[in-house]
Amino acid sequence: MIIFLFLTQTLLALSGGNSGEEEAPREYWLAIAYANGIEVAENKSVAASYFLEAAEIGHGPSQRNLGIMLGLGDGIPKNKVEAYALIDATFLTSTAVLDDEELWLFEVFVVLETHAH
Repeated sequence: MIIFLFLTQTLLALSGGNSGEEEAPREYWLAIAYANGIEVAENKSVAASYFLEAAEIGHGPSQRNLGIMLGLGDGIPKNKVEAYALIDATFLTSTAVLDDEELWLFEVFVVLETHAH
């Protein structure tokens, strides 16, 4: 959970605060709650399913968070191909949610995490 929270906050800070949360769908907030154990038992698998629902309707922060979870294998099976696809989709569905510097940061974390195992 610490890595997930750190990445989310780091990416949000780098995006200049443009989180896309102002008009976030209900599924996004449920995913955040389950990913972090806020008022519910922490369950990354449930969080990922809610992020997926929101991502499928084009919510950029959900695509980003699910991509990070997949890239790190954070509570769900690791899948770097899908992770990169979701991160890339963020460029298409959201303005200024993820820029080149943030994508580089994500890639660094994936490489570091890969070498840690």
